[in-house]
Amino acid sequence: MSVYHYILTWSENKPLYLRDSLRRILNASIDNDDINELTLLVKKEHGDNTVNIQPVFYDQTHIPTNIQTNNDYPKLLGLKNPKNISALHSEADLKFSQDGLTVIYGNNGSGKSSYSRIFKKLCWSRAPNIELKTNIFRSDRTQQQVEIKIGFEGQDIDWIWNQSNESHSLLKSIFVFDSECSEVYINKDNPAEYKPVGIDLLESLIDVFNQIQSKLKLEISQYNAGKPALPDSPVNVPISSWYSQIENVDNKQLNDSIQFNQSDIDRKIFLGSILDSPNPSRDIQDLRVIKSNLQSYFQKISGIKNYFSTQALVNIRDLKQSFDDTKQAYEIASNELNDLNTFQSFGTSPWRILWSSAQDFAHSSNMSDGQTFPSNESLDKCVLCQQDLDEKAKRRMLQFEQFVLNDISSQHNELNRVYDNKKMLYSNMSVSAYDNIDEIERYVNNFNEIFQKFEQEVRFAINSILTYLENGGGLVFPIPVMPVDIEPILEDISKKFTN
Repeated sequence: MSVYHYILTWSENKPLYLRDSLRRILNASIDNDDINELTLLVKKEHGDNTVNIQPVFYDQTHIPTNIQTNNDYPKLLGLKNPKNISALHSEADLKFSQDGLTVIYGNNGSGKSSYSRIFKKLCWSRAPNIELKTNIFRSDRTQQQVEIKIGFEGQDIDWIWNQSNESHSLLKSIFVFDSECSEVYINKDNPAEYKPVGIDLLESLIDVFNQIQSKLKLEISQYNAGKPALPDSPVNVPISSWYSQIENVDNKQLNDSIQFNQSDIDRKIFLGSILDSPNPSRDIQDLRVIKSNLQSYFQKISGIKNYFSTQALVNIRDLKQSFDDTKQAYEIASNELNDLNTFQSFGTSPWRILWSSAQDFAHSSNMSDGQTFPSNESLDKCVLCQQDLDEKAKRRMLQFEQFVLNDISSQHNELNRVYDNKKMLYSNMSVSAYDNIDEIERYVNNFNEIFQKFEQEVRFAINSILTYLENGGGLVFPIPVMPVDIEPILEDISKKFTN
């Protein structure tokens, strides 16, 4: 039985953190993360129910297989035909002697290290995390494979490994040691010192325990902070006398003397979480960023909501009415005015637009008294008269027609531009989701569902407005509302880093 099996038997009734420590030491170098986790396991085993990590024990899967029959051990006799492993030749044949020592040598790049990685992959090693590289000089997708010859109980066993298979059980009883494993066995202060295989496990365990002890002592020392000194000004007040004797006050007296409301309790919990954080200043900065992001996002949402307010709908209806009236007036004025008896829409809104234009023409052409229309010459030579006109009057009518066309055309063109811009505004409008939904759902439960409903309402309102602007009819829809009051949220976040 190997020393690893003896250590396993010894450890089976030991604390959980010790058994986890052995497993970590055996399979990898111990780093600071390991020490932190092992410290937590020590706390867990002594009653800390807040620790969630589970130990992984040192067991049979972490040590070499113990195979021996009649004093005969498995032997590695050869390796051949490696497929798609590094740059090894696919017909290579590496043989080991049945007895004695086999020396393998060669130039750099001849494949020595690649063979070593195969052995460490398939046999047992203290550096077990081996990845066999493919041949980078060829775009070969062939599955990795190698043929192994094992000697055991007088028989030669030919076995083929490929990358989808586990290693042969006999190979797991064969130890592999190379430069990557050397620090496990060689003392750094005296490279010539020899240590029996496995003894380093216990030495490393002592070092791990020392590190855990140092970490726990440091944590304990942080709880033994001195009592803060009061400033000079409140020394003579009653609370100062009580505070000076606080070391002699029991917990009940202390709790009765110090009262917290719910706001104080919430603040205390938050400060505790900040103090437990590895980087409190960064956490505070993150809160400021979150506040800024939320504020900016809801300002954007409010801006979108304003496009569907009652006043916005009144403005859209007025724009539609003005556009339709001006368009109709433009079409009327564009027709030839040679038969006024068939003139339609007399007295309607389009007619009033034409009348206003005729009035402007009469005033600018001295056909009126400059204030009243019709008056003076416009009474006898009305620009809208339906009677036969003489040649002179016809020329004036042509002038009137040109004036009306130019005036109505200008109004029509301007309103048409405004109208198209309004349609483009709503066509291109969209509601973007919050970049980090988890961030906002800390403060607003089910915000994703709220946002989806708001987005649907906005899309429905946009479609209603575009249909109305295009075809007329009714303009009625529920105004989109985002039912989230952002101010209490921003105030709550501000309190966390300003108090």
